[in-house]
Amino acid sequence: MSSALFYIHALTPIHMGTGAAVGAIDLPHSREAATRLPNIPGSGIKGVWRDQCRGSASHKSLLELLFGASRDAEAQSRDQGSLLLSDALLLAMPVASYVGDFAWVTSPLSLARLARERRFMGLSCPDPVGRLTAGEAQVTQGCALVHEKHLYLHELKLTAKTTSQAQAWASLLATEVFPEDEVFKTAFIDRLVIASDSDLVLLSHTAAQVPMRNALDDNKNVLPGALWSEENMPAETLFWGTAAADTITTRDKKHPAADCLKHFTELVQGTPKLQVGGKASVGRGVCRFVMRGGQAMETA
Repeated sequence: MSSALFYIHALTPIHMGTGAAVGAIDLPHSREAATRLPNIPGSGIKGVWRDQCRGSASHKSLLELLFGASRDAEAQSRDQGSLLLSDALLLAMPVASYVGDFAWVTSPLSLARLARERRFMGLSCPDPVGRLTAGEAQVTQGCALVHEKHLYLHELKLTAKTTSQAQAWASLLATEVFPEDEVFKTAFIDRLVIASDSDLVLLSHTAAQVPMRNALDDNKNVLPGALWSEENMPAETLFWGTAAADTITTRDKKHPAADCLKHFTELVQGTPKLQVGGKASVGRGVCRFVMRGGQAMETA
């Protein structure tokens, strides 16, 4: 099997819904059950890329190779597609700052999970951040969000400490997520904040974008029962996941895993923007999809 990392950079708010819920928010965003952090299910990501292949004449040849044949009587005997996509996990979330403008907030757990996957792939990664208690944060050298050793993010006041780990992680992620954008690369390094795991969970709920939506009749009155709230992850939110490929055989031809992943990487590189999740008609879910390095990496 060949695998690579991918990053999702939200250009507009993302709504990856889970259906109606009983609670303060009618339509919440998908979250991991244990960590309670927002995610993007791999099934939704894979479906979007399948549609991308189906809708492009130049990519239709990849449809069966990467995603499997259509569901018909003949297709039942064919192999599944080569591509395997994981859920996308939260990497960093933009949060308003009362000093400066906004921070990209991550946590030791979020970085440790990414580091673990990088080690599986034989990729280098900075030293672990270590445990942070609620109210503590690590920042990069020269962070413009710090005032008298404190950060003021949304409803939280955090004690900030400049560390080499924060600097190393900021430099690595800026290079991989914004490889050709020097403005955003610098902005990310200046704004990365590593908060405690519990503070990131709290901010993922309280700093999420929750607009009220409605539907109107011909007289511009709200239809009965047509007023609802929906949770969106803000523009500039970053997620990460893994893309993998298996060696498969289609129509008696064998396709090595590395070749299959290379085809998907080329598809990604030729797609500047992607739409994931719901509410596409009101501009939700427009994002960048970035493959780490664009080359296959063999795993055991």
